[in-house]
Amino acid sequence: NNGDFQVKVFGKKHKCNAQWKVQRASTAFLTNRYKELIVANPFIKLNYIQSVVKMKLGININISKARRTKLKVLKEMEIDVIEELAPGFPRLFQRFYTCFDALRRGFLVGCRPILGLDGCYLKGIVKRELLTTVARDANNQMFPLAWCVVEVESTTSWTWFLKILKRDIGTPDGYGWTFLSDQQN
Repeated sequence: NNGDFQVKVFGKKHKCNAQWKVQRASTAFLTNRYKELIVANPFIKLNYIQSVVKMKLGININISKARRTKLKVLKEMEIDVIEELAPGFPRLFQRFYTCFDALRRGFLVGCRPILGLDGCYLKGIVKRELLTTVARDANNQMFPLAWCVVEVESTTSWTWFLKILKRDIGTPDGYGWTFLSDQQN
């Protein structure tokens, strides 16, 4: 009569629906929780990350959250590698050039005087441009001659690359070299 109540029966059966989508499972939380798994296998599939989270935590995450988690761990790995290789040094890179002597001699002896030039983007830790030059040998196969990595594909970078290439292969007697490129300039 005074407003108190007493529980006489307690049913132990839980009838609420389970909720498998939890907003608190943020990318930062998942990154901390599964960093070791992703570091051990950087090529891990996103659906495998989803299934591990479902199995261990009982939470469904969408594929984009698994992707963000994996990318965040991989980005942290890149920073760790760069810091390990050059601790305390500024990250300064301009360019480098490679032309092996055996390739140079092979080109001068057995290839046509036609050189193909191309550039492509590098992905990964060093995001730069790869400039290459290839020739065709007597069997009409591609013959790599030289390549370089530059900060950006520009007229300055190509000029630098071609000057060093000219120094390495020289100037032939007769007609000279023919360059093929997909560039319009």
